[in-house]
Formats: sequence, C-alpha cells, structure tokens
Amino acid sequence: MSKAAGRPVGWREALKSRAMDPLRYAWLHLPPKQRTVRELAFHRYRFEVRRILRRHPSEFTVLRSRELAVGAESKVVALTLATNRPVQPADLLYLWWRNDPAAVATAPLANLRDWYWTTPLPYRSSHLERSSAAEQAASIFDLGEGPAQPLSRTPRIEPRLYTVASASGKAVELHITTRRDWPKRASSYLANARPGEKLTGWVFPHPHRLPRGPGFAVVTGSGAAAVFAALRSGTSGVRLIWGLGDKRLEPWVSQELAGHEAQGALEKLTIVSSPKRVTDDLSEHREELIHLVRSGGWIYISGNEAMGEAADEVISGALGTDLHRAAYEDLRYIVST
Repeated sequence: MSKAAGRPVGWREALKSRAMDPLRYAWLHLPPKQRTVRELAFHRYRFEVRRILRRHPSEFTVLRSRELAVGAESKVVALTLATNRPVQPADLLYLWWRNDPAAVATAPLANLRDWYWTTPLPYRSSHLERSSAAEQAASIFDLGEGPAQPLSRTPRIEPRLYTVASASGKAVELHITTRRDWPKRASSYLANARPGEKLTGWVFPHPHRLPRGPGFAVVTGSGAAAVFAALRSGTSGVRLIWGLGDKRLEPWVSQELAGHEAQGALEKLTIVSSPKRVTDDLSEHREELIHLVRSGGWIYISGNEAMGEAADEVISGALGTDLHRAAYEDLRYIVST
C-alpha cells in the first residue's frame, strides 16, 4: 500500500509499454482456461478494465475526512469525495495521489524538462505530455522517500485501488488505513486530504462484489470497506471478524454497526484487538464455515497479505480441498489483499 514505490520511467520504459499494448489486447482475446464462474467473470472483467482505462480519468473533490478507528501508531479514515461519475457501493476507485507539499518545495527542479513520458498503466501505454516542473514534482514523481538525482530518475507516482464503502448521490466514501511511520504517499496523502482538494482517477466495477445472502467476513483495518458497502446495500446475515490491532472505533462507527445488528443485517460482530489475531478467533468457527459454504453462503477475506495467507490456511484446512476449490471457483470464497 503506502510503502510500495513505483518505478522510474524513461523513453525505454515508454516504448516498451507501447509495444506491450497490442500484446495485452491479443491476450485478452484468449479463451479462459476453464469455464468456471470465476474464470468467465474475470475474463469479462479484464475487457471492462481496458475499456475504462482508455478513457480520460474522472475528477473527484474531497468533501470531508473523519476518523473511523484510531490507535497509537495507525488509524482508519473515512474519506468522502464528490464526483459526477456514476459510482456504486463496492466499486473500486483507481486514484492518483499527490506528494506532500513540503517534499515538493525541496525537490530539485533544475534541468527538468517540460516534456515527459507519462506513467504507463495496464492497457494505457506511455506517451509524451507537457507540464511545468513544479507540477511534475507534485503529481508525477514519487517523493515519498526523497527524490533521486536527477529528478527524472525518481520512481513514479502510480494510482492505487480503494473500495467504495458507500455511494449516495454524487458522494462516495472510502476507508483508508495509514500509519505514522509510512512514507507520505498514497494512503498517507489521502488520509490527510483537505476539503476542496481535487483528485483524479477511474471507477471500476468490483470483480467480486459480495453476494446479498449470508456470509462470513474476516478483515483487518480498512479491509472492512467492502463489508460496509454490502451492509449499506441490503446484504443480511453477515458474520464479521474485524481485526483492529490497537485501534478503537469512533462512536459513529459503533452506532452504525449496532444499527446493522439490530436490523439483522449484521448477525454477529467480533472485534479482535492486539495481541490477539483474527485467525485466533477464526479457528473456533470451522464447523460454521463448512455449513455456510455447503448451504450456498460466501466467505470474504480482506486486509494485509500476511493476514490473508494465514486466514486462507485456516479456512482451506477447515473446508477441505474439494469444498474450498468449489467455493473459490464459484466466487463464493474471496480473498482480497
């Protein structure tokens, strides 16, 4: 997330991206290896992503930011944005971010040309574009860990994916986790964005939106965004294990969750705090997970990669190879890390 830098882009990388574009397009037309629900869904999804990324990015305006859960070293922030683009709960925003103004102020702008190669993205090859040196330092080069010499050799800012926790009218809400020790990029920037700031990016449909029926979610931090989206959209019978480390929920979040519990949408909520881990609690639900999957329910895992692997190991061990594979191929077992 916020710790990962992009890569420098020069004319070689730009030309490589342009050569790869027709190859990616040809790859899209290869038939899926298996005609399972999962393979067919992702086969269609890749075409949709390419179509969206070929368009100009949309504009988003920061409306407000409020803390969702706060700990000593990290926090989860609910960021509300305004946009004219149609957005649904659980869609994905592929957002560009900007550098911290303090880093921009000290960036070495000498010898930086107005013309530069844009950052290549999947299905969107690099091309020459013109911008001032100051704007390039603010929005093109990743200054999260300091600039290189010359600045043109600095890794690039790359957009990041965030799940829409709710969408109402022209307003959308994202949940963003940030830590004090993270470099000031991506999530760190968005978590501290001020009302009125402008962002650009694309809206993707989610490749594995949670079903409406009963399910079991195991998440950490802002990985709960898709669960909030499901609850706010009418999903019922959700059992949620939410790992928050040392963070404590803000009152408005606790009240919302209590409302979902009272209405039956949230069947059971378990908050896991340090030093316990979500897998400690998950191990107690083996029989429940088996019954849920056999009866057509879903399982959702979202959070950091280490948690995802640990939770997947517990759940796959509980379900057994055949049931685990069947739920996975039917898009009823979803790991999003």
